[in-house]
Amino acid sequence: METKDINTSDKNHKPIRAGHGRKHGMYYGLPRGGREYRKRGKPMKAPAEEVEANQEDEAQPVQTPSTACFPDKPGAFDPLGISSKYAICGMPFNADTYRGSSCFGCAYCEANCRKFMPASQSLKVGNCHAAERVFRRVLIDKQEDPTKILDVCISQNLSIHLGAMGDPFQPAEAYFHSTREFLALCSDYDRHVVISTKSASFYGAEIDPSRVSIQMSVSNVLNRRDIEPNVADIRQRVRLFNELKDAGVRVGIRIQPFLPGLSGVNILELFKGADHYVIEGLKLVPQNAEHIQQMLKTLGLPRESFKAIGGHLCLRPELRLELYKPLIAYCESNNLSYSIADNDLRYLGNNNCCCGDALVHKSTSFHSTAMIAKYGVNYTKEQLLYEINESGFAQCHAAYLAASNRQHFGATVEEILCAKYDVRQSPASPRFFYRG
Repeated sequence: METKDINTSDKNHKPIRAGHGRKHGMYYGLPRGGREYRKRGKPMKAPAEEVEANQEDEAQPVQTPSTACFPDKPGAFDPLGISSKYAICGMPFNADTYRGSSCFGCAYCEANCRKFMPASQSLKVGNCHAAERVFRRVLIDKQEDPTKILDVCISQNLSIHLGAMGDPFQPAEAYFHSTREFLALCSDYDRHVVISTKSASFYGAEIDPSRVSIQMSVSNVLNRRDIEPNVADIRQRVRLFNELKDAGVRVGIRIQPFLPGLSGVNILELFKGADHYVIEGLKLVPQNAEHIQQMLKTLGLPRESFKAIGGHLCLRPELRLELYKPLIAYCESNNLSYSIADNDLRYLGNNNCCCGDALVHKSTSFHSTAMIAKYGVNYTKEQLLYEINESGFAQCHAAYLAASNRQHFGATVEEILCAKYDVRQSPASPRFFYRG
């Protein structure tokens, strides 16, 4: 797949530091202890006018976290990784600057409800020096291993999805600045990054419109503290959205999770002018019965409205499809870019990558959304095999990404995806799609 130019037509756009300080952020404490990768420019100025968000009450800031909330010496990890969902995701090249913390304490968060994995919930901070060593090995020393998916992603300059497992602008960023350091590293190596975040502050990180796109995750506009206790007031997020758009940054709105009774067309109307809209349904962890009951009660949904799909409890596809129809109709009637990110409904949308072609510098060509866009929902195994081989990923080792691969499907990307093509229960198969 050819690289798409994500630069805006206005060449005067410069990198910005948005959402830094009291007027822009949820958390107002001064940063401590961050590692400065290089010096930054001046913060963006506050907007001249307040943003209306259909609410009469004043925006209420969320409680500032004390630095005592964070360990002096948290665990460290390599920020770079590959998603096991490479068959259905066009951006398998992932990065996280934080892992293990509850971020904003959202009631629906998988990290909060996986009680059977308590050790994984302690805060860990990404080691950007480890990421730099990988970039240097592949790009400077030219020691690419063609059997490693990560190396091929780097050499082909695929967009990096930052925030795959943890929000890169969670409260810990005010203290550790790992995200700011990672973005500086990506800038030095000319990497493009798509950031997923719920935050209304970037804590001084540089947002370069030519190298960074933003996915703002929004589930409701009502400031429901029983569901999202530490997420910024919706008006702060609208303000940041408008600032980013004015600065030439590509911004998408990701309605994830879609919450029945709370998520709706009002989100699209409030964030008018987004470059892309994505909808993805609520997923519950089946091992946590207490969390399931809590969410069912909060949303007023019966247990029978959910079914097991791919290791999660998901709202039944026929119900999701009915709930999504008003948003789909709104997007189509207004000629808007949109995608459905649910694995069984990926044929709905008008992009090659569910995160939005406008936001993504370069994605793979063999994931399910791209295959549907090019060949239709009934694409053949021969067409899939052709795209895999053309992509340069065919012989990459991928069995380590999922235990089931080692047991049933093979070792390489080509072997695994060709084997899964005929498995109806696999999201990698076109037979998995819900057709109504």
